[in-house]
Amino acid sequence: MQDVSRFDAVKAVVTRAVAVTRFVRDNLALLDEFKRLQRGIRDSGMRARSLVLPVPTRWYSFHACMRNVLNNQETLETLFLDPSYETFLDRYRGTPSNRKKLRLVIELVRDDGFWSSLRTIVRMFDPIIEALRALEADNGYISGVYTWFRWLRYHIAYGVTSANEEEAEGEFAVLDANGEKPEAEFAVLDAIGSEEEDHDQAVDGIGMLSHAAETMSTTTSVQENMNQTATANLPDGGEYQRITAVPLGQLQSFFRKKIFKQWKYVHSNAMAVAFLLDPATSLDDFAGDDDENVDEQVCMLATRCGLITPANMAKLTAEILKFKFMKRRGGEDLRMKYLEASPRDYWGAKDEKNYPLLKKVAQMVFAVPTSSAASERAWSIFNHIHSKRRNRLSVEKVERLAYTVSTSTMAQFKVMTSTLQGIVMDHAVKLITRR
Repeated sequence: MQDVSRFDAVKAVVTRAVAVTRFVRDNLALLDEFKRLQRGIRDSGMRARSLVLPVPTRWYSFHACMRNVLNNQETLETLFLDPSYETFLDRYRGTPSNRKKLRLVIELVRDDGFWSSLRTIVRMFDPIIEALRALEADNGYISGVYTWFRWLRYHIAYGVTSANEEEAEGEFAVLDANGEKPEAEFAVLDAIGSEEEDHDQAVDGIGMLSHAAETMSTTTSVQENMNQTATANLPDGGEYQRITAVPLGQLQSFFRKKIFKQWKYVHSNAMAVAFLLDPATSLDDFAGDDDENVDEQVCMLATRCGLITPANMAKLTAEILKFKFMKRRGGEDLRMKYLEASPRDYWGAKDEKNYPLLKKVAQMVFAVPTSSAASERAWSIFNHIHSKRRNRLSVEKVERLAYTVSTSTMAQFKVMTSTLQGIVMDHAVKLITRR
């Protein structure tokens, strides 16, 4: 998300989508009329989404902002372009600054290039959002990362649907250490991206419409800028700049390049091992030489984690081959059978007689969640156990506290003992006196 958002065409569209969203939301009468038009749409049985502003710390918010603007295209055109609303919009023409804002928004809504580019970019973002949503779920496992990245690489939205088509185009034949392709058409984009890595800045609001090539931030420090309708950077008399649609092939190539770069970053031996051990995956979907190398990778992982000794290497290899044969023989029917099952539950229910060593590897691999929510819960529990006050305790202070508590407990025990002894003695004296 962060990488592809640096593309000039994407930044220009996001900037304009944020601008029209902020203009509507910042003017209460306009927002109320917008909601009234939406209620009419809902009453007719159609779905209408509210306009939302992007939040730097929420990866889905930029997509939601663009998608909701696109879904409300007819409503926005009615609100800003319909002659019946001219009198209504006069209230936003009171000052030169307000007139400039309104003029820019009207030109934006009238810009067919903006709507065409917005529709294309939302379609490009949809698969990424779907993959992120799946990986953010609590039931995600590391094998799903492999599956979803392969799905993204060959998604129809990006123009390449198979590894054969990718090889035919020779797209990623030459890559540097970062998975980059040193082509002239991406030289400028890479230069821009490298500069933005260190100093991201927010660009949104009416004032940035004529400066669409400015950077868009994903850091928390830009929240203050996002809460303003920045107009200071727009020159006096500045005019709205219409968007020129980027060739679809160039945009698709840019998205594929960024997806492949992230794939090179996350692609690890442990991920290939998890993909092998997931009963719902197909061995034919292995990327590159993973199918040939995964046997050795499983053995290396088990050895490094202390699950097996070198003497058991041959036995583990036999179990791997047996499991691979079972998956290939089962085919699509076997994968569909376990499609809704958790790989962790699958291996937990497996009898250790068939795969005693491989089961240990699987239980370790599938213990790692892909969901940040699960990780945040783990950190929350960790923070509860290891509080700041507790972590400041030194060994000597803990020993003194333990001594104090134990001494206090012993003192209380002695008091209770003496009290109990006194009660017993008094009771005994009374019994003797009665006799």
